[in-house]
Amino acid sequence: MPDNNFNTVAGVRWAVLPPTVAANHQPAASPGYRLAGSRLYYVTERGDTWLLRADDGRVQLKPEEPPHDAIDVNENDDEALAELIDDIAIATVAEAADSLSGSMPPGIYLSSGLYYVVKFSGVWMLYGDALHAVLLPALPACATRVDVVPEQVTLAVNAMKEVG
Repeated sequence: MPDNNFNTVAGVRWAVLPPTVAANHQPAASPGYRLAGSRLYYVTERGDTWLLRADDGRVQLKPEEPPHDAIDVNENDDEALAELIDDIAIATVAEAADSLSGSMPPGIYLSSGLYYVVKFSGVWMLYGDALHAVLLPALPACATRVDVVPEQVTLAVNAMKEVG
């Protein structure tokens, strides 16, 4: 009977480990509205998060992660919270967030100290000291476009072009 916990590759027997979630990986936020103080956030179906209403009440569309203690407005029965999202300006901006979700133009982006390359073929994170390209399903919501690209990143991107 074959042992399903091992694979043999090129004559070498390797243990097959079950997939695990990294300890520093947070679960994806469920779509909908979040409230932190007077700041209102929106999470798209893809998991991108946007600030919709600032402390001063201005409606805006800015990529920003809500704090961990933000209240999920969708799961709260409070009528006052429901009124916060029953606003044509908020609904319009949330629709814009949904349509923008993941549609960043090609270029180099930076988020949390990591560089990302957006090409028509997908989103690539440059990882580690050697800046290995790792294909991702989407660009992090808080990533910002980089105008001045470090030489090491430029070399990594050029190497990506050579390979494909």
